[in-house]
Amino acid sequence: MNPDLLGWLSAALLLLGGFVGLIGAIGVLRLPDCYTRMHSASKAGALGAALVLAGVAAASSGSTIGTTGRWRSQGLIRTRARRRGRCR
Repeated sequence: MNPDLLGWLSAALLLLGGFVGLIGAIGVLRLPDCYTRMHSASKAGALGAALVLAGVAAASSGSTIGTTGRWRSQGLIRTRARRRGRCR
């Protein structure tokens, strides 16, 4: 694949992951209920981290760092946290 395209793709994924994480943090501060705050933190945190890891994997494709980033992003998606219990 074209190295310039990979650079732009990785930059876009990193920025998008950071933006999603920022939106999740704002949601934690602004949402009224504990359950909606927890939902905002978990969904935005997992998606933001997956996008950042995908950006790292795209930036370093063909090296061991890229392979590690791909495996970690898949593991993050597969093992997302499911929280049960009371919110305080």
